[in-house]
Amino acid sequence: MAGHELVVTPLDVSLLAALDRRRSVVAAAREVGISRDRAVYRLARLRQRAGGPMVNARRGGASGGGSGLTARGRAVLSAGAEAASWPSDGVPPRHQGFRGVFHLEPEPHVEASDGFSAAVAFVAEDGAPVAVTIDPEAIVVAVGAVRSSARNAWDGVVERVRSPKGGGPSGRRELTVRVGRRRILVALTARSVESLELAPGRAVTLLAKATAVRPVGLTRGFRRA
Repeated sequence: MAGHELVVTPLDVSLLAALDRRRSVVAAAREVGISRDRAVYRLARLRQRAGGPMVNARRGGASGGGSGLTARGRAVLSAGAEAASWPSDGVPPRHQGFRGVFHLEPEPHVEASDGFSAAVAFVAEDGAPVAVTIDPEAIVVAVGAVRSSARNAWDGVVERVRSPKGGGPSGRRELTVRVGRRRILVALTARSVESLELAPGRAVTLLAKATAVRPVGLTRGFRRA
């Protein structure tokens, strides 16, 4: 990404989601409450820093024009900035999104209907329904006793280890871990898999900072904690 940090804001996520629904930059800009020029600027900024387009535009004609998200745009919509930095010959790991209820006490967190809970670094109205995603590359896998500053620590069991397209013999791996009633996907290196002896049946602890759990769109009452 040419030394730039790619920042995907809640407004960028809302704009991409509106584009996916509306198939029009003008309509998407109107939906999120910004001008067309501002929307074009934000899309151009994402394209420049991600090294590729978020949107495919098609000119009008007999079949009509329109805009749609590229594969990279969909990945960023789902998983945030890290998906934009995934190797171009590979497929970013799917995000793990879930819906739940925001609670302020004992610390800001979102709790899903199945009991899964994640500490977060944003604040919404207490009791408000929210949607969040957890970035697969922001999760650390630990084995054995753990001491960490991460506010999220989920105990689970490895179900699957696979090499995604473009991962290569020494490159990326995708780990599927069963945590309670849900499965969490983790992106890590082949070296990490080998050094931790990760294989199906292995008990692990997944660690994630609260900042890795991101709100989707403009969550009602949203602000940074």
